[in-house]
Amino acid sequence: MENTTSQQRILIVDDIPANIALLAEILRGQYAISAAINGSIALEIASSEHPDLILLDIMMPGMDGFEVCTRLKGNEKTKDILVIFITALDAEVDEIKGFDLGAVDFISKPFSRAVIQARVRNHLSRRLVEQSISRLHHEHRLILDAAGEGIFGLDLDGKTRFINQAGAKILGWNQEELLGKPMHDTIHGKRKDGSPNPIEECPICATLKDGMTRHSGDDVFWRKDGTFFSVRFTSTPLCEAGQVRGTVAVFQDITQLKLLEKNEIQSQASRIAISALLETSLEPLSLDRQLDVALEIVMTVPWLSIERKGSIFIVDETNGDLILRASKGLAPPLLALCARLSMGQCLCGQAAKTRKTIFSNKLDENHTVRFAGIHNHGHYCVPIIFQKRLQGILNCYIPADLPYSPEEEAFLMTIANTLAGIIERRKLEKKLEEVHQQLAFAALHDDLTGLPNRVLFKERLVQGISLAVREKTVIGLLFFDLDWFKQVNDTLGHDVGDKLLLSVGNRVTSLLRKSDTLARLGGDEFAIILGKISGEEDAVIVAQKLIDMLSEPFQLGPHECRIGSSVGIALFPFHATDPETLIMYADSAMYVVKQKGRNSYSVFSASECHKEIP
Repeated sequence: MENTTSQQRILIVDDIPANIALLAEILRGQYAISAAINGSIALEIASSEHPDLILLDIMMPGMDGFEVCTRLKGNEKTKDILVIFITALDAEVDEIKGFDLGAVDFISKPFSRAVIQARVRNHLSRRLVEQSISRLHHEHRLILDAAGEGIFGLDLDGKTRFINQAGAKILGWNQEELLGKPMHDTIHGKRKDGSPNPIEECPICATLKDGMTRHSGDDVFWRKDGTFFSVRFTSTPLCEAGQVRGTVAVFQDITQLKLLEKNEIQSQASRIAISALLETSLEPLSLDRQLDVALEIVMTVPWLSIERKGSIFIVDETNGDLILRASKGLAPPLLALCARLSMGQCLCGQAAKTRKTIFSNKLDENHTVRFAGIHNHGHYCVPIIFQKRLQGILNCYIPADLPYSPEEEAFLMTIANTLAGIIERRKLEKKLEEVHQQLAFAALHDDLTGLPNRVLFKERLVQGISLAVREKTVIGLLFFDLDWFKQVNDTLGHDVGDKLLLSVGNRVTSLLRKSDTLARLGGDEFAIILGKISGEEDAVIVAQKLIDMLSEPFQLGPHECRIGSSVGIALFPFHATDPETLIMYADSAMYVVKQKGRNSYSVFSASECHKEIP
C-alpha cells in the first residue's frame, strides 16, 4: 500500500492479488494507492480513508462488486466516491446495472494501460473541476443569503425558481415551501384593502412579458399568516441571447423605512441595487452581458442624479489600454472614439492612471475626446479595482453644473468594488472551463501530433460501424506505419523523429476528407477510418496516394528524410463486422506488406494473413 497526502487517492478492490499488483503498477507514481481483496475490507477503507476513486472488480466471492457499490452509494460518508467497475464480462445488462448503481465507467479485462490511465485521469480531472465549480456556486449562495433584502427569481410562468433566506423570512415561509409556487398569487394577489390585484397590473409579471426593468416604491406583499406589509421592489429581467428567460425581484419591507430620513432611503435603495447586481452574478451570463446588466441596475437607482448614459471599460491585459465593453445611450461617434482609450486619455484614462475617482461637471480641457455637436455634460469616472489590480472603469454621465455629491461617489465606488469581484469570478469561471476542455481534449488526443489517440480512434470506429449498419455503407480501415522511421530516429535523433511524425500527420490529413479520421496509435503506427466508400477500390486508391505522398522527401530543417509506408486494409462489412476483428485484420494485412518488402499496401486476405492472425 502506498500513501501520500498530496496525491489523489485510489482504492483497488479485487480478489486476485495479481490484478491488484498490475493496476497499482499502472497507476503508481501518479496517485496514492490502497488495496482491498474483498468487499468488506473495501467498505472499511472507503469509510475511513475516503478515496477519490475506487476501481472495483465485479466478480468477487461473497460480496460482489455490485453489492459493494450499492453499500457505498447508500452511505452518506462514501456516496460521492467515484466508482469504475473492472470486469471480464461484456454484457450490456451488466453495464446498465452498474451505471444505475452510480458507477461512472467500466474498464474491461484484459487491462489496457493507456485506457486505464486515460479514463482514471479523465474522471479525476473532471472531479477536480466539478469541485472547483461547486465551491464557486457555494460562495455565490453564501453571498445571496448574506444579502439583507429579499431576493427571488421567477421563470417565464411566474413560478419561483429561488428565494434567499432573508426573503423567505420576511414573507414568513420556508425557502422550500415557496419553490415552484406562482409568486403573484402567493404574495401579491391582493391590495391593502383586500381587493384583488390583477396579474395584468403586476410590475414583476410585466417584466417577464416585455423584458423591462421595473420598480415599485410603495406596494404590499402578503405573508403566509395572512398579514401584509409595505414593500418596495425592483424587477430586473434575466435575458439570454436577447430573449427574456425570467426575472429577479429584490424586495424590502419598508414599513419602518417610510419614517427614515432621505439619507437612509438612499442607503436602502443603494443596497437593493447591489443585491440585484450580486444576484445576476449567479446566473450563467457572459462578461459583456453581466456588464450590461450592471449598467442598467446603476442607471435605474432612483436617488442618483446620473443620466441614463454610461459605459464600462475593461483593461486589456496585453497592453494596458481601456477597451469599451458595455455602453448605454452613447452617440455613435462616441462609440467609435471611445472603443479603445490609452492610459491617461480623457477622463476615463485619467481615472485609470491615477486609480482615483474623477468628477467633472462640465466639458473642460481634460475632456479630450470630443465630436461635432457634443453637448455640455459631466462625469463620474470610477476605477474598478480587485486586490490592487486595475480591472476597468465605470463611467456615468451627469447633467452639466451638477454639484458634487459624496453620497453618489460612495455608492458608485461600492458598485465598482462589487463589479470587481464579479469580473474576477467570471474570469475564473472561464479559466476553469478552458482547463476542463483542455483536459477532455488531452484524454482523447495524441500529445505530439494532436491527432485522435487510440481511445478516440476506437470510439469513432464503433460510431462509424453503427452508422454504416444503419445506412448500409462500407467502411475502409487502413493501418500503416512508417518504413525506415527507426533509422531516422536513431541517426538524426528523437527531435527530428518528432518533426517527421508531425509532418506525416499534416500530409496525410491533407489527403483525407473532413469526415475521415486519422489517428496516431503510438510510435510510428497510424490508422485511417474511411467512411461511406463504395468498396475496396476506393480504399486502395487512398492507400496508393498515401504511399506516394509519404515517399516524397521530407525537409526537416537541414535534414532531408526519405521514408516509406506499409499499409494494411480491412473492409467493413466484407472482412469483419465488429471493431476488434476489423482492427486485427487491418494490422495483419499491414504485416503482410512488411514481409513482402514494405512501401506498398495489402488488402486483407484470410489465406495470406492466416499466420498473422492469433
